[in-house]
Amino acid sequence: MTRHPSSRWLMCVALLSLSLAANAFAQSGGVGGTVKSRGRALPSVRIYALMANAIRGEAVADESGTFRIQLPPGEYSLVFRLPGYAQVRVDGVGVAAAGEKIVNADLDPQPVELNKVVVSAGRRSEKLLDVAASVSVVDEAAIQRRVATSPLDHVASTPGVDFAVQGLQGRQMVSRGFNGTFGPSLLMLSDYRNAALPSVRASLSYFLTPNADDLERVEVVRGPASALYGSNAADGVVHFITKSPFDSPGTSTSVTGGSRSLFEGTGRFASIVNDRFAFKVSGSYFRGREWEAPPQPSEQQARDPIAERASAELRADYRFSPDAAAVLTVGTATALRTVDYTMIGTYQLDNARADFAQLRFNRGALFAQVYMNAAKSPAGSTVSLQTLQTAIDHSTTLVGQIQNGFDIGRSNITYGLDMVQTNPRTEGTVYGRNEDDDSSIETGIFAQASTNLSPRLQLVGAARFDDHSRTDDVVFSPRLAMVFTPKSGQRFRVSYNRAFSTPTPGNLFLDVLAASLDPLPYSIRAVGVPKDGFQFARDCNGLCMTSPFAPGQRLPLDATILWPAVVAFLRTSGVDISGIPAPKATDVGTELRSLDLRNGTFAVVGPTVNDVSPLLPTITNSFEAGYKGLVGQRLVFDGSVYATQRKNFIAPLSVATPNVFLQTASLAAYLGRFIPAAQAAALAAGIGGVAGNPQAPGIPLATVSPTDTSGGTDILLTYRNVGDVKLWGADLSAEFFANEHLTFAGAYSWLSDNLFPATRPGETDLSTNTPLNKALLSARAHTSTRDASVEIRGRHVGGFRMVDGVWNGQVDGFTVADIEAGIAIPGMGDARFSLTVQNIADNRHAEFLSAPVLGRLVLARVQYRR
Repeated sequence: MTRHPSSRWLMCVALLSLSLAANAFAQSGGVGGTVKSRGRALPSVRIYALMANAIRGEAVADESGTFRIQLPPGEYSLVFRLPGYAQVRVDGVGVAAAGEKIVNADLDPQPVELNKVVVSAGRRSEKLLDVAASVSVVDEAAIQRRVATSPLDHVASTPGVDFAVQGLQGRQMVSRGFNGTFGPSLLMLSDYRNAALPSVRASLSYFLTPNADDLERVEVVRGPASALYGSNAADGVVHFITKSPFDSPGTSTSVTGGSRSLFEGTGRFASIVNDRFAFKVSGSYFRGREWEAPPQPSEQQARDPIAERASAELRADYRFSPDAAAVLTVGTATALRTVDYTMIGTYQLDNARADFAQLRFNRGALFAQVYMNAAKSPAGSTVSLQTLQTAIDHSTTLVGQIQNGFDIGRSNITYGLDMVQTNPRTEGTVYGRNEDDDSSIETGIFAQASTNLSPRLQLVGAARFDDHSRTDDVVFSPRLAMVFTPKSGQRFRVSYNRAFSTPTPGNLFLDVLAASLDPLPYSIRAVGVPKDGFQFARDCNGLCMTSPFAPGQRLPLDATILWPAVVAFLRTSGVDISGIPAPKATDVGTELRSLDLRNGTFAVVGPTVNDVSPLLPTITNSFEAGYKGLVGQRLVFDGSVYATQRKNFIAPLSVATPNVFLQTASLAAYLGRFIPAAQAAALAAGIGGVAGNPQAPGIPLATVSPTDTSGGTDILLTYRNVGDVKLWGADLSAEFFANEHLTFAGAYSWLSDNLFPATRPGETDLSTNTPLNKALLSARAHTSTRDASVEIRGRHVGGFRMVDGVWNGQVDGFTVADIEAGIAIPGMGDARFSLTVQNIADNRHAEFLSAPVLGRLVLARVQYRR
């Protein structure tokens, strides 16, 4: 047998490698032992070996609770972790060469973990019971139990949160605020970065990059938070925090399948390169057949029945010292196929993308970051299903933030500076004539002081000043709170917050075709409010009108002067009235009617038309009192009551330009002079229309248009500040730990009002687009080792009237029940099978107007970690 030289070299290399490996093994040692809880073996515990706070090795306890980690000689700390048990740390574990150190651990069950560390409430790390706000935390154990199709699903059961599902991927969420189809009222953070899309300042769920394999926790701050976060935090904060590659190295993968032809694959890999550098990469892919939505006559193109998305994220951490680190993160998310909802209708998204790059640094209390969010939606990737017009988006947001803090006496001071530069770039497809003048800069400074007046009483005060380049005045946002802790595990708090929301780029610069009134020569156009507002001309012996039947002219408000247009229009329908003399203003009256977006009819409005004032920031004043604590040894109770007043609320898009009609009654009387009365009445109804009757809309002859729209005749939808809106509400939740295996939970939220009728001409009704009542009940059981668990959950959401641009109608309430179950897969290490059935009884319902009708959804997931 002849051996090739390359074969000999390969054999030599292999033998040398085995020799080196054996030598290294002989020089290394290890640590091993058994993990128990109350005398019983405890499997699935993760054990980390740390040296200088860096993870040097890890293992997972097997079914008998035993573990072993091979380590180089040295002194280590061992950390034992398992959800539902108190963490154990053993320091000073010495490992010698060619030896094994035995370390046993006993973990105590800890089902009631009240005092988690949070960062979102005060923009710094603090214990949950110390924060002066209403905060909930969804921890890693809860995240892993739920099989979700969107990251936002993990907060769906959080008290005080209004959550609307718009299909497999679409989600709309708000906390104690006004919900909507494309609303920016909730501040959504992902690892301290505002995840909103730049051009519209809306946080869209399918553009979030964190997946369940990478999520460490989700924090929810209910109510206003502008004193620390600035604009867009008037309705709370939800913060997705992912795992550090230093703290959680290894590989994890998940594969989910289910009904609706659903498939999702997620993965995460993290590695510690050395004491200073670690990195991770994560990604996900989702595809499913969307639930059917009720047909919409205004949609000219069918919706794509497939929902599909993909995302990826890369993060690198560098530690300069134990308390100083820099983190670089880049990510991308692509809506490969999905349908989304706006105030002017539905859009089909195909390969619309959102990218970001973020660099942050912290050293002790010092935190600084800079990041850019960028939209990447080329021509054809976003199409209006009403007009078939494409929306191009290459907008960017550049953000810089810095904050620091220090202790002085019994006080802790936190202060900082924010800057946000928004540059919409839509090639005229979204911002039209405003495309070259639509950028804005927002700057803010803030400070917060937390003072321990006594061991049981804490006072928190904060103040923030913000300036927006497109509004005139600086906005002041104060915050004052007091926390009383009568004993450990108990907390009472009272607070006052003043928050604000600046106009979005869409509020200011929007200029897009929303629909048309074919065969009538009118377009419906959605526009933002310019810096000086909109004024209506009144120099035509009163209001002026413009008509597509008399282009380029500004005419006095008299519909009879357009009688020749009526004759010509009817002739196209085969009706000849040329023999009837043209009426005069003394013969037939003129009537103003406004388009009703609900049904396409026209409703009579008064003769007065109000100018549209420049938009002001919405100011929200909120008072709140709350309690959270452990009652007895097994019941955790959390309750809040609040009162909120909003001034200068920016209402959704509504019609600002009424149309001009011949008055039907006087027209019928006039026509009766020349033709029989019955025929005259029918003809008058066809020409003048019957207000509110879709079968007889009439012929709009002109539009009362603002002076600065180049004499256009478009029907304009725009925004207005409206008067004061006052609300009262309560959020209650309780969790009862019957024993270490069984937990019951419940939550209830009440709102005083959710519909506010218009009080002035030109305004529209306001709706919170949320129910007055909602409730949740659940029961969860698990084995002592947490290897198996099951949870049954029921949710009731009341009905409400939805008013949001073109969407105006009743949303019915619903009650659904879900079940979740999971079990560790024997013999496969840290592998788990989970099953979720949403809406067990298949109670068909839609949670927003025009949204898909939801039914039963079955999801099964296999998850593996090492």
